[in-house]
Amino acid sequence: MQGFWVMSLEIKPQDLAHSCQKPDEIDFQGVKSIRLRKILYMLLPLCLIAGAVIGGLGEGFHSFKITFYITFTAATIFTLWLFKKMMDDIPSTLIILWGRGILANNRARSKSSTGEEYSTQASFEDFTGFIKELESSLNSKRYQILFGLIFSIILLSGYGYEFGSQFHVVDRILLLNAGGLETFLGGAYIFINIYITNSLNDPLSSFVGFIIGPLIGFFLGLVAWRMIAIGLQISKLDRKFDLVPRLKDPDKCGGLEPLGNLCLDNAKILGVWGAFLVLWIIIGPNYASIIWFVPCIQYLLALPLLLALVSFFYPLWGVHLAMLEKKAEMGANLDQIARMINELARKRLDSACHLDHIGEEGKHISGWVDDMDKLQNIYEESAKMPVWPINYQILFKLLTTQALPLLGLTGLGGPVLETIKSILNIFGQSGGM
Repeated sequence: MQGFWVMSLEIKPQDLAHSCQKPDEIDFQGVKSIRLRKILYMLLPLCLIAGAVIGGLGEGFHSFKITFYITFTAATIFTLWLFKKMMDDIPSTLIILWGRGILANNRARSKSSTGEEYSTQASFEDFTGFIKELESSLNSKRYQILFGLIFSIILLSGYGYEFGSQFHVVDRILLLNAGGLETFLGGAYIFINIYITNSLNDPLSSFVGFIIGPLIGFFLGLVAWRMIAIGLQISKLDRKFDLVPRLKDPDKCGGLEPLGNLCLDNAKILGVWGAFLVLWIIIGPNYASIIWFVPCIQYLLALPLLLALVSFFYPLWGVHLAMLEKKAEMGANLDQIARMINELARKRLDSACHLDHIGEEGKHISGWVDDMDKLQNIYEESAKMPVWPINYQILFKLLTTQALPLLGLTGLGGPVLETIKSILNIFGQSGGM
């Protein structure tokens, strides 16, 4: 498996010290087909870039069609790059969690017939079984085809709208009312002939609209399904395993930071398309053919923003509930520590109140104080056990990836967007846009 050996170097040896199995025995491919990987990661980006260059040289880089194509190409390439990173992160993330003992066997808290507790770490067979189930879900042919077709239709509908704009709805209604169905069909025939003639005069646009666009949409659908599948599988993590977060870890989220970062990759991809819409809110008014559509784009901004938040928090919700349960289970231990602290405090108070015995008891007071301080520190640290597999750094990254959609949707970034728009207008005027 290419790239996996490099990722495995990021795993700390101590996280796998207690494992008798080797992580390199796991072969995971988020995109199992070698041909599909080459198309997504190499051929498709190169073809998109080549198309942008050829189209720009032919029609000028500042025309509406080429500008839209270039921005769409940039968003698609960023999507594929982030998607590849996410596919690469999946096995290393799960191996780290398993190696740390965070993914434990569901029977870990039960006892065998001999009275011995099971190992807290999930068995290698259960772990690899989950990996295979995840891989199978990502590469499901049924859902790949379904989402591929859905996204193909979405991109085809964009070009279909251009056809509909030339064959106006109002004109169709007038024709139908004026002369009935026969007149309507005759008018439709005329409009279709005009459209076909225009298409023959601009074959490149027709080819892109009817062939290339839906084809790109199909591949984006394959990416979209895998994003959904990853979220669904991670949401089942607390049911597949008994999650055992670390009481105190430098990442301040129970050692589960890699899982939070994995879900962040999903949000980043959706953030790219939110930024794409914001960009067209800014530059759209420069083009008469789309200026009236700009207000609709502002409403569309809510969609990628909402999907980004759902794709980030929904998979982690089950993990959050499992962490809450673990913290609740600590309640009895914390209560016992609190009682011990109370007993030591009362002993110290009683000794201080009986001055006639202070000399005899004084040698114990300092020991009681030390014990109380130690127990107090243990109590406070345990009570602060995190209940989310995310920390402030991950939340800051999430906010950063969604900054542009948030500003565009709320209007809080109006001055910022206007400044960007003015800068782009200056460049556009200097370039003859």
